[in-house]
Amino acid sequence: MYILKIITFEGHCAKFGRYTIMDMRSNTVIVLQLVQSNEVGGSYHMEKECLKRSVALLEERGVTIDSIVTDRHPQIQKFLREDNITHYYDVWHMEKGLSKKLSKISQNKECEKLIFWNVYNVFSILFSILLFFLPRLYLAALHFNENADRPQATTSAGEPLFRLHFPKWKKGECTAKPVKEQPTFHYVDEILDLVFEKVFTDPYADEVLKISIPEDLSAQFERPDKKEVIDHYVTRFSQGPV
Repeated sequence: MYILKIITFEGHCAKFGRYTIMDMRSNTVIVLQLVQSNEVGGSYHMEKECLKRSVALLEERGVTIDSIVTDRHPQIQKFLREDNITHYYDVWHMEKGLSKKLSKISQNKECEKLIFWNVYNVFSILFSILLFFLPRLYLAALHFNENADRPQATTSAGEPLFRLHFPKWKKGECTAKPVKEQPTFHYVDEILDLVFEKVFTDPYADEVLKISIPEDLSAQFERPDKKEVIDHYVTRFSQGPV
């Protein structure tokens, strides 16, 4: 029997929802799910869909779920109740709500004892930078330097290449956007060789190829004639191709 805990969900992202499930007894992550909002009719429904897929995957692998620990999301409560899975609330979420209320009350007169006093660790910031943020900054800088001056791509006939763009704020209205040449990633070749050839080989390549990729969010809109959109873009700004 497995006791599972949902340790990560980014359910309020406009496009993607990421779900991570950990087995509490072995303290290991056993399921990862990624759902795109247009697969389920909106970002609000992504969390439930991630959980449904996770439970289905575990049952397919012969895992018997004893209980699941999550926040108090109404859709999740109903789904687990109907699936006869014991549902526990994550005390961290409850503590967070209680802490906010105590913090607000502590601002009142003679309630100073309710203030949460932090113990400051002078090394915590340094460790966070070294472990999490600095490597990403290095990668971002390397990628930018290699691709900052990419020219606009052209067609086989030598014409500047554009693509149709659907900004969310235009609510379905289309505009033309110049297409740059494909970025290069030569700076990661040595890193990939080190990780995937010298450190470990990828045992999950076949499983990755089975993952279905949903269509883009813009696929739900009717695509106008590309030449008309490009002509409108050029005329509007009274200039030639970028």
